[in-house]
Amino acid sequence: MDTKYVNRIIESTKKINDYKEVITAFQLDFTAFNQDYRAEVISEFENLIEEEKVRLKAIYILQKQKALLEKKGKNE
Repeated sequence: MDTKYVNRIIESTKKINDYKEVITAFQLDFTAFNQDYRAEVISEFENLIEEEKVRLKAIYILQKQKALLEKKGKNE
């Protein structure tokens, strides 16, 4: 796998973990913010996690396509 793809996977995985930590912090802290604001922030970070998951899927698809093209090129 190309280094740039590995770096993107690491970056996306780190972001997902960071976003999960923020969600956990907002879920545990009932006093700092009102319930509506906490729910809004949690929802936004859940959306960010989904975006990163889409990026990871795209990287996987790109790598798979590249491998197929390389295999096809070797067979020709």
